[in-house]
Amino acid sequence: MELYLTEKVRLGYRTGELIRMAAFALLGVIIAASVFEVDLEFDLGSVLAELFMLSMGVLCIWKGTLGPVRRQSASRLAHRLAECFFASPEPEISFDQLSRAIGGKNVERKVRHMIQKGYLENISLDTPNKRIMLTAFNKVAQKEQYETVTCPHCGGENVIRPGWASSCQYCGSKLI
Repeated sequence: MELYLTEKVRLGYRTGELIRMAAFALLGVIIAASVFEVDLEFDLGSVLAELFMLSMGVLCIWKGTLGPVRRQSASRLAHRLAECFFASPEPEISFDQLSRAIGGKNVERKVRHMIQKGYLENISLDTPNKRIMLTAFNKVAQKEQYETVTCPHCGGENVIRPGWASSCQYCGSKLI
């Protein structure tokens, strides 16, 4: 699975990032609270200064908390995608298969975003054919053995890795 994840995802949160997140959040709260301590005169200069301070406080809170939370969410998505890539018995996976596996829409856009932001590697998008090519597949295929399993619900033949949770590529039901 790690063949498809970059170092950025493998490291996750570092202590420095958590400290920075807390410092930005605290700074934002202090700045935003200072607006309410100012004498509320209604001249244009003081109103603009208060709005500026309030916006700076909100910006610090956003930078300190929501930015890292979004990166952590992207990291979790990258892990789910990498698990799907690793579990694939073929050197390619269609957008439809991946959409069923991770449960979502706009799979192509999500994968493209993960590649551009540096979360995924060793894959390439084949947009005209609506599939993802797994360029590290040969490294994995040499180590793993596969077996063919018949879906108990639809009777479809599926090639899976023994011991890995998989779903039927035809009806989407879970395979054991």
